[in-house]
Formats: sequence, structure tokens, C-alpha cells
Amino acid sequence: MMYQTYIFDLYGTLVDIHTDETKIEVWEKMALFYGYYGAFYTAEELRQTYRELTQEAEKEALRHDSHESFPELQIEDVFLELFRRKGADVLKETAVYAGQFFRVLTTEYIRLYDGTRELLEALKASGGSLYLLSNAQRIFTAYEMKALDIFRYFDGIYISSSYGVKKPDRRFFEILLEKEELKREEAVMIGNDGICDIRGAKEAGIDTFYIRSNISPKEETPDADFVLEEMDQRRVKEMLLSGKKKEALRLRPYREEDAETLAQLFYDTVHTVNAADYTKEQLDVWAPKERDLHAWNQSFLKHRTLVAERDGRIAGFGDMDETGYLDRLYVHREFQRQGIAEAICDALEGESEADVFETHASITARTFFEARGYEVIRAQQVERQGILLTNYVMRKRRQ
Repeated sequence: MMYQTYIFDLYGTLVDIHTDETKIEVWEKMALFYGYYGAFYTAEELRQTYRELTQEAEKEALRHDSHESFPELQIEDVFLELFRRKGADVLKETAVYAGQFFRVLTTEYIRLYDGTRELLEALKASGGSLYLLSNAQRIFTAYEMKALDIFRYFDGIYISSSYGVKKPDRRFFEILLEKEELKREEAVMIGNDGICDIRGAKEAGIDTFYIRSNISPKEETPDADFVLEEMDQRRVKEMLLSGKKKEALRLRPYREEDAETLAQLFYDTVHTVNAADYTKEQLDVWAPKERDLHAWNQSFLKHRTLVAERDGRIAGFGDMDETGYLDRLYVHREFQRQGIAEAICDALEGESEADVFETHASITARTFFEARGYEVIRAQQVERQGILLTNYVMRKRRQ
């Protein structure tokens, strides 16, 4: 389906930002600014007082991201109180300027992700309405959107500091739907946070699009209607305009005609997903470009081999012998962190009659198997064409 309403998160979804409030130089300059109005602080005193005023909000925060800056409260009230504690009688407007000056000092960079403006223009051209739903401070976010020249694309901007509630609280989503008279079945929430954006929107009955970006929380891929495992606004545009949701995962038995596709998937996965833990020399002997497809096929036929399909593509595969030895488990790099490896393992272990399962896990895969209850028996060096590769013999008992 084509959506009529596109609801965006901002930071980590459209805008890449990094802030740092820890530098003493920031507080020295802020103390100087406050001194202009007769509110005399040392840098450390100002920092500590600011922390005291915001610590309750921080204790209750679900995410501790400095760029959000305590999204339930109005941060200008904090900066106003900092003046008042030193007897400085200033207008609220001055406190807003103090907050914005603080934001500028703490922002190391802020920029649009490549393709963001083209994405927004394409959705507007399609007849869609665009809304922002962000855990943030209005005195920062609205101005940053104007500075980045994206404010003009939005039909409505909803920032948590103005409503005293934030994502994933369903009430924040309902405020937007009610005020704008939107139909939830025609809307999709696009965000980079599995809890705040995806869980919150799903609880409000809104379709979801998850993007894993450089500032996404470290989390498993959520069960969103659309999933993109890396930032690519061109793909976001294509997927949203097509309206084609992620299909349910399908596991099926291996077929002989799969051999070539699985060999390519194996090669691509090893040379990308495992590249952080092994050298190119090691990757080349582990997964050479050329492979004996006849032998590859025969090895699959000897084992219980399952193939995972999603969106009409082979997303992964795994095979286990009759003793409970898990020989191979690989998931395409574009389908990582979507629960596919877990689903394959669950099925293979569930169908096996073995009481003990064993695998030889790569450095990359070790933590995955540990999370499934496997224990390291020993580390070992495997020789391939004179090159040594480290892996781990791991076992677990059937629960």
C-alpha cells in the first residue's frame, strides 16, 4: 500500500549529530555568559548545578542520549533557574538564548544523512503528508531543522518537550493522530530506535520502518514492517513509495538447485560480516571465490539443511548432522539481526534427536552461540592452505 502519512523521528533517522557536554571548555564559556547577567558561577559549579536540576529526568530516561537533552522537560526552564539561583532577574527569552548557546557549544557536528532532502521531496511529491515526532527540545530541534533547511517539508512538528511526554509512550503518538486528524492505518513511523520509535508506534497501531543508523541503540533488530540494516535514504525512499512490507520469514528444506546461491551467500557473508575478525588472507582460504558445487551439494544432502527465505530472496541457511553437529550457519549481510539465525537454529535443534549440540563457531559468531546457551570447550587453530584460523568448539545440552 502507498501511505498517506509519514511520521519521522529526527536524530539518527534524518539528521546525524554528535554532542559532547563533558568538555570543561563548554562550562567555562557558559559561566562567562551567565556572568554577563550577574549570575556568577565557576565552570565546575555551573556544571554541577545543571546536573542537579536535570538528574531526575535522567534517572527516568529510557535512553541516555545527550542530543535528546531530557526530552520530557522544557530545558529553557533549567537555564532560567540557573540565573535565578544567583539572583539574576532575566526574561525567559534570555534563558532560551542561554540554552541555544549551550547547544552550539556542545555540538561537534550536525548534518543531514546523504539523500535526506531527496527523500522528503519525493514523499511530498507523491502527495504524502510529513510529520515529525521527536524526543527532543524545541529550542534546539526546531532551529536545527531550519538551519538544515528541512523544516519546510513538514506539515506538523511534535517535539516531546512541548507535550511533557515522549516516545515510546503511546500518548505521544495519540496526540499527533488526534490533533492532525490522521488515520493510523494510512500512517507509517520511520525511526532508528527499536523501543522508542518501533515499539511505541506498533502499540499505537501504526506501521513501522526501522533504520539501523550510526547512532541507533545497540539492540536486536525489532519486528518492524520495513527493516533497513544500514543507513541508505535512497532505499528508504524506494521502500516507502513501493509500500511493500517485509514478508514473514519462511524456512524450507534445501533443494539441489540452491547450491550455487548458497555458495555465493556463503562467500559474500564471510567476506563482509566476518571481515572485522579475520584478515583478508584468512577470509580468502575460508571462503574462496571458486567452490566445487557438486561437493557442496552433496554435503547439504547428507545433513538436515534448512533455507530461510524473506521478501522472495534466500536470506540464510544452516545444516546439522544426525549427531547434533551444526556444520554451517550463515545469514546474508542484508538480513543480519532480523532473528533469522535464531529461527534456523531453533528449527534444526528442535528437529534433531540429539541430546548435545556442537558447533565450531567463528570469532564473530561466538557471542551469538553463547547467548543460545552454548559453552566454549576450547579454542582451536584450523589450518587451511597453510593459513591458521581461530574458532571455538562449543557445546550445549538440550534443555
